[in-house]
Amino acid sequence: MKPPLHYSAYGLGILCDRPIPGLAADETPSPASPDLHIRFVDAATSESPEDETLWYTTYITDANGEPALKIWKKKSGDFAIRYSHGLSFRVDSDLSTISVCGSGAITDADVASFLLGPVLGILFRLKGFTCLHASAVALCGKAVVFAGMEGSGKSTTAAIFARRGHAVLADDIAVLDKSCGGFAVRPGYPRLNLLPDSVKLLYGSSQALPAPDPAVEKQQVILGGGELRFQSEALPLGAVVSLDSVSAGGPPVSLKILAPQEALIELASNTYANRMLDPQMRAGEFLTLGAVVKSIPVLRLIGRETAPDLESLYSAICTAVSDAMMLQEQKAG
Repeated sequence: MKPPLHYSAYGLGILCDRPIPGLAADETPSPASPDLHIRFVDAATSESPEDETLWYTTYITDANGEPALKIWKKKSGDFAIRYSHGLSFRVDSDLSTISVCGSGAITDADVASFLLGPVLGILFRLKGFTCLHASAVALCGKAVVFAGMEGSGKSTTAAIFARRGHAVLADDIAVLDKSCGGFAVRPGYPRLNLLPDSVKLLYGSSQALPAPDPAVEKQQVILGGGELRFQSEALPLGAVVSLDSVSAGGPPVSLKILAPQEALIELASNTYANRMLDPQMRAGEFLTLGAVVKSIPVLRLIGRETAPDLESLYSAICTAVSDAMMLQEQKAG
């Protein structure tokens, strides 16, 4: 039996019994006990309907019209995350172990995309963290978060910044940590996941990057060890930019600073896995987001075209965000 592998993702020390595509094993792991154990099991333990209660059902359906995801809560306090294609994840009651079952039915890359995306996102929500559906980059020593719905350009915008020397902090999930006097964003893992259209926009050809695994729609940009940098330490949250407003052929790119109430609504609609929150979790999230909008500027990108001038987009965001963060510091001072 091979020794377990040590990984780091989203500020967690992870111990896993097999390689996870997309993560590089830590050659000198921390001597401290890992925060999370991930183990792969051959078969699920026998389940009794009386032992569990349906906790969440996704609105997304599979090819057969069935919910693609259901989450069950067991009497033991464990959670069972089950996908309709057979892959399932069991999260133990103290949120320290994830057991993966059914991985033989799909590729390792596909398993990793579920594990590093929705499953860890759900884990953090269960732990009580507020997570934004967002990517994040470093700007002026702070984390600037690009939030938005699926397809709004979060990863693409992060890649634009990465190609201009900014370190990338996270892709798709931005985990917020309460820190002294404010909030910080945890580092994710050193990958950006781009759709073929985004690869073509950024590199001139959809074939510019290595071909993705056939089971995975997105292509991976590897960060670190070259021109594209990964921010491996948490950074204080500096600003949030909403990418939800898209208008093809509209006016030139500009950004608007949102009033606190409008900013709260914007952030609440762009938190990760927010449909699975129970009333108590939702109340806690609103308290956190209320504190966030009081401490940092939230901007909305307006007038963005479907195929923007990347340099103009980059310059507009940099200028507006830098000015907004400076104004926020002056108000705080």
